[in-house]
Amino acid sequence: MDTAMQSAVDLLVARELAHKLSSDAKSILVPFYGTEPGEILYMRIMASDDPLFVAANILFPFTCPDARRDVACEAIVRANFGLEFGRFEMDLSDGEMMFVCSAFPPANGVDEAAATVIDASLCYTVKFIGAFKQCLFGGASAEDAMAGIHF
Repeated sequence: MDTAMQSAVDLLVARELAHKLSSDAKSILVPFYGTEPGEILYMRIMASDDPLFVAANILFPFTCPDARRDVACEAIVRANFGLEFGRFEMDLSDGEMMFVCSAFPPANGVDEAAATVIDASLCYTVKFIGAFKQCLFGGASAEDAMAGIHF
């Protein structure tokens, strides 16, 4: 297993976070609870030593309805403005939404990069997912939904 991947696994073990390493040791799946009862999201962590990188993607447990994709695009732009790390994305063809985060650390910074990628992914997803739901399913404008989010 690459040392970058081992750093990610060690961090998850130290934080007592449930996870499953893929059979080829190229990715880790981490389930976590969303903002509503029974809502489970999954973070996929990838890491490699060549080239050296750590990345995480969190796929939302819902897709954006066709009729709200314009509002979702505005909400994503509003959410991404000011983010220090990572970004929200949406596939316009099917409405799939996710948070994406990555880092290309120096060799002596892999542990810190793994922690930053994992923390930012979890933090920003949990912080913004309710606002996205308000836009997509509650009829709120992107401006109104995102107005309650503070950095």
